[in-house]
Amino acid sequence: MIMQRRLLPIVSLIAAVTLVAVTTWLALNGSASAQSQLPAPANVQVTEGGTAGEIVVSWDSVAGASGYSVRWLNLVEARNAYEAGNDWESLVETVEITSGSTTSQKLNIDSPGTDYGFGVGTMSEADADPNWSDWHRLTVVVVDKMAAAEASASVEILGAALAITRQSSELLAIGSEASHSGMTRESIIAARRALASNKSELAQHVEILHGKGFDDRAAYIETLVNRLVSNVEAIEQGRPDLLRALAAENVSRRQLVADNATTLFPAADTSVDSQFYQLMTEPGSVSSDDLLAYAHTNSLSGGTSLAHTLLLIASLMQEPAFVARTQETHDSVVGRISRDIEYLSSNDVPALDPEAIDLAKNLVEAGTGDNNYFDRLIFRLEMVIYEKALIDDSEKTFEQLLVEIDGLAVAVQGMEAPEPGAMQEAHLGTPGVNGSEIRFGQSAALSGP
Repeated sequence: MIMQRRLLPIVSLIAAVTLVAVTTWLALNGSASAQSQLPAPANVQVTEGGTAGEIVVSWDSVAGASGYSVRWLNLVEARNAYEAGNDWESLVETVEITSGSTTSQKLNIDSPGTDYGFGVGTMSEADADPNWSDWHRLTVVVVDKMAAAEASASVEILGAALAITRQSSELLAIGSEASHSGMTRESIIAARRALASNKSELAQHVEILHGKGFDDRAAYIETLVNRLVSNVEAIEQGRPDLLRALAAENVSRRQLVADNATTLFPAADTSVDSQFYQLMTEPGSVSSDDLLAYAHTNSLSGGTSLAHTLLLIASLMQEPAFVARTQETHDSVVGRISRDIEYLSSNDVPALDPEAIDLAKNLVEAGTGDNNYFDRLIFRLEMVIYEKALIDDSEKTFEQLLVEIDGLAVAVQGMEAPEPGAMQEAHLGTPGVNGSEIRFGQSAALSGP
């Protein structure tokens, strides 16, 4: 990988420095006839400086010295010249120091190389040949400062990109679960805390991507991250209302089933059977009122059973349009039930429990009027559909984000990467809102702890 090749000089710079005497061929051929009467400097030290390519040569002062001379040589180039029979000594570079009190010199190695040799000579007079110390070798890695900066930026970008991928995945996991009755207040609070933490860390790592030479791609990645965060925030904000709607629907359905199955249906059926028996066994005593009472009781029994079934069927539907059509059928049924209730409430009907009339009224009211069972069900389904749209869009956004992260990684490593993609607009809408109306959900039934 290109990143690894760029990282190598950085690693080498911090490696231990090896300083040893150079090979015999250089020591012999590189020694000049010393005319200076003073000894060569002792304790010569060669170390790397504080910046790339900077070398510091130091030595002990020599009493009486008028100055010093520092020389250095690229040993790789010199060795090649020596083996080729060329004059390697012409490759030696020197710097003259005219002060005898100076005991160190900084050098900048600007050309690429590996092993360098360094030496220091003492001068007794300005025109005297130096008395040279032995050559000393230092393994120097010359770093292109621009390349080093680019390598450092590459590492930072790739690290931030990896963190964005991980945190976005965690964020998607938080918002990818559809709301269900098993969720608790504690689980919702924990999810929101995790959302806040991931959102904050994502913002920090996205900021790292800017100003590194990949601004277009960084801007698109930021847009995708913000979209993912926005989707998950909307999902988490909508969960409490949706869960309350689910709970209220379950309570209402269970109550209807319990009331109708235990009281309404048995009472209506018992009255129908009793009246039918009387009609069959005492035909001579049957009046027109008896026939009318039987007809309304039998109609009430069949109508309430059908209305009850329509409510249960609607609760299993996943499309608001289907629920609305079921509601239309239910409205026609409860119209007949209302007429039966009106007659039976005004006339004494044998064996008909008065509580059955009250429960039949409850069944009618459950499916009619403002904020009825069907309206609440449709509103709940709209919230479910909206939540599902957010979850689906989050998954698609995450897939786009992974593509862009991969593209960024390829570009950072100097390889050809595709251009940043185009953001797909999401048409999620708003639950309960269309071009002609705003539908409000039930408030009283959905409130509470």
